[in-house]
Amino acid sequence: MDELVDRLEAVTCQHILEEMPNDPGGKLAAMALPDLLISYGTWRSRLVPAKPRGCHLSRELQVSPKALEHKVVLDAIVAKIEAGDDLSPHLSKGIDQRRGVDRMLADLGVHHLHLSTQLEPNGRFVERGGDLLFAAFKLDDAYLIGFYEHITDWARKDILETVARNWPDTGVVHELRGVIGLTQNFSDEDRLQLQRAGISSNAFEMDGKVFATVGQSFAGNPYSANQLRMVVMHTLNDWREHLVERLEQAAQAVNEAAGRKVSGDWEPVVHEGCIGLQREDVFHPIAQLS
Repeated sequence: MDELVDRLEAVTCQHILEEMPNDPGGKLAAMALPDLLISYGTWRSRLVPAKPRGCHLSRELQVSPKALEHKVVLDAIVAKIEAGDDLSPHLSKGIDQRRGVDRMLADLGVHHLHLSTQLEPNGRFVERGGDLLFAAFKLDDAYLIGFYEHITDWARKDILETVARNWPDTGVVHELRGVIGLTQNFSDEDRLQLQRAGISSNAFEMDGKVFATVGQSFAGNPYSANQLRMVVMHTLNDWREHLVERLEQAAQAVNEAAGRKVSGDWEPVVHEGCIGLQREDVFHPIAQLS
């Protein structure tokens, strides 16, 4: 029984390594679970789960000359979002790398989509170009912010200003209530340098209010990745300290779920993105990975 949580950790590590892309050199395979969870959470944050979403275009995007220039691909991307189609071909090629960060995404919570309807020869990604579409994705909605340029525009203040003007209450940006102003307002170039250095550049003033996003870690990981590590490790440590009590609670839960007494050994498993224990054919969730 004492090794049950160790086995659950091992199953969790194996699941993560199997779900993520290839790991040249085995660097991730050598990681302990806390660090592996950070890498996993960071990698998952770069994906956009395929599901139907309401699609909202900012006023600034709709009147931009670029909207007419990119009308065909913009319409195609909107249709994909609303239908719940896979957007991976439009995303950064970094989604196929286990390691690596997207500092704009981690800092601002904003994805960049490549604007093409033509696939590259390997059929995995669309052709790359200079213009990008910046967008924020929530569970049921997508917010298309505007057209920007590659490399130079990752930290522009007007990205978040557009979000605050169009969708102030959707959780993409947060008003910092009680904050009356900023002591320093950085230029876009300053913001870019701060972002590259792992310092959040996301606070800004607009219409007498101060807004910000959650922001990145110094290593360029999103807050959600650190939160995943904290929650999973705290839960597993709690199970180590209170194993007998937690197993009694799990036994009661699976008996109630099955409507009968379920017996046999506990088997650590990952089921539909959730780590837990299974007894016979009844699953007891412990912590969510996705």
